[in-house]
Amino acid sequence: TLGCLALTILINLVKGPWGYPILAFVQAGAKVLPIMAILFVPILVFLPDIYMWARPEEVAKNPVLAHRQAFLNPIGFGIRAAVYFGIWTGIAMLLNKWSRLQDKTGDSEWEQKRVNLSAPAAIAFVLTVTLAVTDWIMSLEGHWYSTIFGLLFVAGELLTALALAIAYLAYTSGGESLKGLVKPKHFHDLGTLLFTLVVFW
Repeated sequence: TLGCLALTILINLVKGPWGYPILAFVQAGAKVLPIMAILFVPILVFLPDIYMWARPEEVAKNPVLAHRQAFLNPIGFGIRAAVYFGIWTGIAMLLNKWSRLQDKTGDSEWEQKRVNLSAPAAIAFVLTVTLAVTDWIMSLEGHWYSTIFGLLFVAGELLTALALAIAYLAYTSGGESLKGLVKPKHFHDLGTLLFTLVVFW
């Protein structure tokens, strides 16, 4: 879902013709974010069972966890998760809304709005995903840390979403609605981007 949002931002930002055949697909994938937020609730409910830093008795006897308690605590964790999902959902909904309005009216003003939002959205996306995976995944190991961990997740999310979008496009490109619109060059360009992301990851 986050990979779909990243691709939506990227396609809108660079306005590359290679992305337009998969734009509707990745926009639909990004719209699943509110459901992901709901599915996150059990993590909040069972926080002490999942994370050692959420158990006061563990924090009391572990100086590393005690040092990190100002950042890693149940209230801060929940607030940050709500902020992350709020930012991601807001970006996804605005880009989707403006895309629909452009399709409806044909006015290029909506395309420019998407481009203008996508630049700061790309920065916000990388920062929030980095913080989210630090909270949600890296903090599972109380004594371990990595400065590249978040960026690896950004690359992995983009890679998996693009691979899924290409598979979907290959499956649907023979249908009546896309006949003649999807050309071999689209697949070549998407394949090149996929290869680039594999190497980067």
